[in-house]
Amino acid sequence: MIHYGRGRPCNRLPGHRAFSVILPKEYIYIACANMYYMLDEYSIAIEYSEKALAINENSYEGLIIKGISLGKLEDYDSLIDVLHKALEVNKTDEVYYNIGVAYHMTEKLDEAISYYDKCIEINPYFERAHLNIGVCYFAKINLEKVLQDGKIELAPKVDHVIREFGRIGIKCKQLNTQELVELYFDIYNPSNIYGQRVRTNIDDYKTAVVNPAIIEE
Repeated sequence: MIHYGRGRPCNRLPGHRAFSVILPKEYIYIACANMYYMLDEYSIAIEYSEKALAINENSYEGLIIKGISLGKLEDYDSLIDVLHKALEVNKTDEVYYNIGVAYHMTEKLDEAISYYDKCIEINPYFERAHLNIGVCYFAKINLEKVLQDGKIELAPKVDHVIREFGRIGIKCKQLNTQELVELYFDIYNPSNIYGQRVRTNIDDYKTAVVNPAIIEE
């Protein structure tokens, strides 16, 4: 979530809170809401933002602070409702970003990507939006399906490459996974090529550390 506002709230809070009683103005309520947000007092921040919105229902700052405070309380559905109202007032990168975050947190990835994209259209340098889009796309990947599709797509190309090498007199073959493991061992352990060879099963590589068995030749 974007942190809204700036400055040190602790020193200013008593004065603004007193002014909110004596002088109930929209900007005073906004200042109190912002400071309570920065103090992680999100429920109180919502109360003050609602007081500002009671004076001006189209207060962009009031809607933003209320929305991101709801997000901090993990009330994402309410956040989305509030920030859609903020969009009617002002279509900014921070509104689109925070709606994207809400959809992201509720695992509605397509909607999240859509709002992150809109954020980036306004501000191409919004780093968090770029990062979160990448996370969304990664979460959408079905790795097993990708690998299966890859095999179907690459199989005819492998055969073509083998035939082309054959035309110039070079014999080649497609290595299976076990053969690739042994090949990599030989490449990274050149001194052992003629004395030792790795003997391990590819399933061993599902663990973090592999202790290969060694064949003495």
